[in-house]
Amino acid sequence: MLKIFSFSIFCFICLNLLGQGNSPYSELGIGGVSGSNFQSNFATAGLSTTNDSKYFINPDNPASYGKIKYTLGEAGLFYSNNYYTDSSGTGSNSSFNLGHFGFGFPILDNMGVALGIMPYSKMDFNYSFSDVNADNLSIERKFRGQGNLSQVFLGTGVSIKNFSFGLNGKFIFGQQTKSESLQFLSGDFANIRNREILTVRGFTAQAGAIYEIAIGEEHKLKIGGTFNLGNDISSDKYQIINNYLTTEVTVDNETVTVENHSDGTILLDTENTPTEQKITLPHEYKAGISFSKNGQYLIGLDYKNSAWDLLKIGGVKQGFSRQQSVILGGEYIPNLEAKGLENYFKSVIYRAGINYGNSSIIVNGEQLMEYGIKFGLGFPLKKYKYESEKFGSYLFTSIGYDRVTAKNPGSISEHYFKINFSVILNDKWFVKRKFD
Repeated sequence: MLKIFSFSIFCFICLNLLGQGNSPYSELGIGGVSGSNFQSNFATAGLSTTNDSKYFINPDNPASYGKIKYTLGEAGLFYSNNYYTDSSGTGSNSSFNLGHFGFGFPILDNMGVALGIMPYSKMDFNYSFSDVNADNLSIERKFRGQGNLSQVFLGTGVSIKNFSFGLNGKFIFGQQTKSESLQFLSGDFANIRNREILTVRGFTAQAGAIYEIAIGEEHKLKIGGTFNLGNDISSDKYQIINNYLTTEVTVDNETVTVENHSDGTILLDTENTPTEQKITLPHEYKAGISFSKNGQYLIGLDYKNSAWDLLKIGGVKQGFSRQQSVILGGEYIPNLEAKGLENYFKSVIYRAGINYGNSSIIVNGEQLMEYGIKFGLGFPLKKYKYESEKFGSYLFTSIGYDRVTAKNPGSISEHYFKINFSVILNDKWFVKRKFD
């Protein structure tokens, strides 16, 4: 019990580091939307509708909570290295953050609860180009954006015979900032920066169900589905405009232009009188099927449909398209009961998955495509035994590659290389220990 308690304290201290990846397309809407980094989802490329396990948390389908038998804790570190290419050249960016945290436990033999936090979306872009203004003066236009939206979830699931169902309540919150700077290339004019800050908070919900069909004594066929509610959440938007000066400094024998905003003049500040506006989130549903053998393997297929074409900010549609994708994934354990160091890799969990579909992003009238592949290894740690039950913890390492691309040569193609390190701790709480 102490190990999960200490683990939980550490994770909550680090929650301000939540983040995931970078993308030029994150300027659109509410930023680039994140998938679940929990190992039951990430290592299988997003497979989630029929995943239910007593060893792992699956926040993408709350019906899975009904199968939780132990007190579970999971936290992960996420690294993303992204490359962008278009007709004019290439660029890259990387980030390393705490990716997720979750905690689950049973409250009855057939009922469990889970809560946690993970990214919802991230805005991170930075680009510029040279131009001339109406007075034929040379200027540089700079566009920058940053900020995260995170989601806290709390849910419960119940399993009754072959049927499981559950609900997740979610609170989405965070702040995102977009800025546009007009910088003169001569020092005779004051530069100007316009920042728009959006603060978001609001509740939404998710429902899920899983139906299990026994095939013989060891095999199972599962059918599942989830539905994310598309509803309105609140946001406040305010604006700060200031002028600023620039200075040139030498760093590593290279001349760098540094912006000085602290000595600039504030021309407009509406922070104390923000504009309230609603954000209409898209609804999403997933359906899936899987076939498994107890304690050895699982293979599943999911279909996802997300109505991003309905996303509105302040009542204005954001120009996205409906997103659809197919996910194929699974896991394999050679021998869950393998003993001894010589048989260690027979008890390792091997997971993999692929996803393919269209993106929600439309560029020059063309809907972008996205696809990816993931691999993961779950290394078991020391196992414990309670009565006839054996349980233990895992250290997971997963890698993935995702691509967003278009046929139009003028569009930006993105390549994401991702690494996910997670620790999953299992323990047995609320039990009177027995000693000889």
